[in-house]
Amino acid sequence: ALKEALLEAQQGGAAAESPVPGVVAFALDDAGVLTAWGPEAERLFARSAKDIVGRELSAAMALTNAAEVTSAMQAAQHGGSAAVEVCSTRPDGTRAVALGTLTKRAGEGRAGVAFAGVDITARFEREQATKLELKTCEERVKRMEEALRAEGGTGTLRGEAEGGTGNV
Repeated sequence: ALKEALLEAQQGGAAAESPVPGVVAFALDDAGVLTAWGPEAERLFARSAKDIVGRELSAAMALTNAAEVTSAMQAAQHGGSAAVEVCSTRPDGTRAVALGTLTKRAGEGRAGVAFAGVDITARFEREQATKLELKTCEERVKRMEEALRAEGGTGTLRGEAEGGTGNV
């Protein structure tokens, strides 16, 4: 469905304007102004087509990675395609993330790029939680090592394979 939606979006924006279940789709002109906004994009980013079409993408969506999206859009405009995560803060303050491809629109009179992707918000949130948990564990190990050094030990809990001595 994603491949077909991208092809439709390239040819005329149909995927961005008609429901393609599970596919987040939108189209932009060469200046980055939204020209089409699909129903899955409305659902994911919590912004209606009526409120967003005709506005510049990064300003309309509160993109948290505007530079990456702009770079991908420029690559796509020059005849290629570019994989990109579109990360935005919804009006309620929660995060939304779609992973997809920006591709130059094809066809007579068609300028700009089309995006077709999928909602990866849940995966993104799990990854962020895992990174936070890992950081917390690393901080605990560091505090434990400091306590061991203060008590006269070597102060390392890391094994030899991790660059430590293996000594406590």
